[in-house]
Amino acid sequence: RTMTIHNGMFFSTYDRDNDGWLTTDPRK
Repeated sequence: RTMTIHNGMFFSTYDRDNDGWLTTDPRK
């Protein structure tokens, strides 16, 4: 998976892509 979490759009992209991984470790 491409870690493009610095755009701020990762909330919508990675929330459904990694099944809410940002709630566990947003720095990952």
